[in-house]
Amino acid sequence: PGAYYAAKIQRTTYGIPHVYAEDYGGLGYGYGYAFAQDNFCVLAREIVDATAEASRYFGPGGGRLNRDLFYAFWSSDAVVQRFFDEIELELQELAEGYAAGYNRYLRETGVANLPDACRDAPWVREIDVIDLFKVYYKLVDRAGASNVANFLVAAEPPTGMAAAPESAAAERARIAAQTPEQWRAEADIPVLKPEEMGSNMVAAGRDATETGTGMLLVNPHFPWGGSLRFYQVHLTIPGVIDSMGASLFGSPLPNIAFNENVAWSHTVSAASRFMLRQLVPAPGDPTSYLMDGVPVPMEPHTVSVQVLQPDGSLTTESHTFWDTEFGPVMAIPPLLLWSSAAALAVQDPARDNYRIFDLFLRMNTAKNLDEFVTALNEEVALPWVNTVATDRSGEVFYGDVGTVPNVNDALIADCSTVLTPFVEGFGLLLLDGSRSECKSPTDPDSPQPGILGASNLPQLRRTDWVQNSNDSYWLTHPEEPLEGFSPLLGGERERQSLRTRLGIVQIQERLAGTDGLPGDRFDLAAMQHLVQGNRNHSAELFLDAVLTLCAEEPNLVGGVDVGPACAALAGWSRRNDTDAVGALVWRAAWPNIDDVPDLFAVPFDVNDPVNTPRGVRLDDPAVRSGVMEELADAVAFLADNGLAVDAAWGEVHFDEKLGMRIPIPGGPGGHGVYNAIGTGFQPGKGYAPISGGTSILMTIAFPKKGGVDARGLLTYSQSSDPANPHYKDQTELFSVEGWNDLPFRPGEIRANRISKIEIAEPR
Repeated sequence: PGAYYAAKIQRTTYGIPHVYAEDYGGLGYGYGYAFAQDNFCVLAREIVDATAEASRYFGPGGGRLNRDLFYAFWSSDAVVQRFFDEIELELQELAEGYAAGYNRYLRETGVANLPDACRDAPWVREIDVIDLFKVYYKLVDRAGASNVANFLVAAEPPTGMAAAPESAAAERARIAAQTPEQWRAEADIPVLKPEEMGSNMVAAGRDATETGTGMLLVNPHFPWGGSLRFYQVHLTIPGVIDSMGASLFGSPLPNIAFNENVAWSHTVSAASRFMLRQLVPAPGDPTSYLMDGVPVPMEPHTVSVQVLQPDGSLTTESHTFWDTEFGPVMAIPPLLLWSSAAALAVQDPARDNYRIFDLFLRMNTAKNLDEFVTALNEEVALPWVNTVATDRSGEVFYGDVGTVPNVNDALIADCSTVLTPFVEGFGLLLLDGSRSECKSPTDPDSPQPGILGASNLPQLRRTDWVQNSNDSYWLTHPEEPLEGFSPLLGGERERQSLRTRLGIVQIQERLAGTDGLPGDRFDLAAMQHLVQGNRNHSAELFLDAVLTLCAEEPNLVGGVDVGPACAALAGWSRRNDTDAVGALVWRAAWPNIDDVPDLFAVPFDVNDPVNTPRGVRLDDPAVRSGVMEELADAVAFLADNGLAVDAAWGEVHFDEKLGMRIPIPGGPGGHGVYNAIGTGFQPGKGYAPISGGTSILMTIAFPKKGGVDARGLLTYSQSSDPANPHYKDQTELFSVEGWNDLPFRPGEIRANRISKIEIAEPR
């Protein structure tokens, strides 16, 4: 690297920065500076959390103290320094440059002139690469041990009589007397639901596109606020890297992107990324555990954090975590405390996944699909996502190639314990941690001990299409189901979500030429229509039956007149467009109608998973009355909250920015809306504000003539600062279902340029 950080930043329409540099240090420098211009306060606040300082500045409430204690242990300086030391030198320079660019913005602007969200905040400071890597390490573990941080802090070694060997038998009897139902009622375990951070993605290959080359739909569903937002960026070092897409806040490389020849996207995976182990404490020494009958000492790690008190003073809180070969010890009060009979440990392979940034660099610089897939398979480093990808040749790929504990059916059968059924209901696996034969094996192609190697992870390559919408790998392509994998990877031969089913139906209709659009292959417009068609699959499958009941049953149900609601539903397009009348009634009614017992006329059929379940059992009087009662409840709910049944969807489904209501298309993914949007609810207003859903949206094609034809938008816009000109511009674009051409080649960037700066400083 040279003696200076130097970068050129050109911004194009909607504020997208195109960062150009001669080396990785300069590239990170330009990116860190550009990002800080738009979102400084959000990243500054995330650094407070990642560095375990939230209680110091905001007090211990809201779970902050336990999270601080957890991150002080999990992401200690020593751990994160090792993470940094393990990555390629270019990536170290990239991160150092990013921190320098962020710091330059802070120095130039001054704390007193920052955006309102952090102006004069005592927690704002210059940062270094260790701060940044704590943010990355926290992100890598989003689907891991951080979900049970409270239980890790709750683990205290037994003392007194509880530690005595003779108490072990009584404790085992107490555990055996419990039932899984008790646990589900009493244990405050967060049920892990990957669909709450969802996504759609489709890769169409040469047999399914007008161009005969690869084409990609990028449609992650992520939060609209906070540090899990995406940011659009284009990074270029001539002859080294030229990648455009979107990164999560603080990431120095695009996480979802395209280059001249390859494009890829991710969805949140259904796989379980961590598991539990049941330990047998050594008699008389609860901070040792037995492995094959031999005591193994646990390793204590004491951490301390500062905590703000009501009078403004600071106190220090300390906690000791106890580590094992599997991971730290946890407890689930009041049902399972650490005792002389048993202890639980968390096995989370993300803890030793230092390969993730090397992988992202290889993905961003891959020259073709073979290089891209080789990188995935060699690193096995993705922490909680599936991947689809395509390239100019028109081959497509799907894989759930990430860090997952190495467990198969035989290991579960041999190593389950009396507690295994208790935690199953929370989406967790628990196995014996006292026998060496129960340890997770290491595959020949595992880059890390105890995780599944690439050869035991689901992958598919085709020349027509692959897709995923957060269900497991099983129905990536219905004509070639993927089966025979570890049960931790998400399940097979199971009912699919309505969103998954709609995605597959839309692809099948496109290629059959029955979707109402021209032709029978994908072009960019047809790819965009998958999302912006705003189809509601629950309505497509079940609304006819409801309308039949409206016509055949009395419209006065329990004193509620459902007639106007029935009329609104009868005129509805079954799309969640902003001008759709009837969508509001269905939004209120469907979740409860879906819960009517024995609703479906055709139940789930494993041999027809895309089209089942479907229909309503109109021959069952209990179903008929149940559906009408739920419709009446929905009508009453809307009336009680001041919402008219004939309101247009955009009047009651909106985001508010700078005092302006912006109508938002789409709807709940759980209802089978591909354009999935999650919201709050406000009486008298409707389903607002937007909490998450469609975020970065891109369609990417590789024309035969060369170049990249890419269009996209960032639904919540580039900046989180209300004073920034790019705070709501793309939200308004999303509202009217527009798209932004994404300039990639130098001439395209110049033609769309709205600003240009060059920055430099000594290293």
